[in-house]
Amino acid sequence: MGQARRFADQRALAGLKAQAFEKPERANEWRMMSPEVLQQAMAAIQAKNLPEASRRRVEDAVRDLYFSTLDEHNARASG
Repeated sequence: MGQARRFADQRALAGLKAQAFEKPERANEWRMMSPEVLQQAMAAIQAKNLPEASRRRVEDAVRDLYFSTLDEHNARASG
């Protein structure tokens, strides 16, 4: 929530209203990463040569990056 809090604070300094709040845990369940996007990202970093456990960790990292990018975009678009 750090980014949302900073955004709200900046808006408050400018005399504008904004509100930051914790996102519910289930808020992102409706969002799914396209399997094609994941496959393209994994191919770009040549993850097929990694051991299974490492490949799963890389997949998790790619998903986290994908969703954090969406979150950042949504925060900017809603302001």
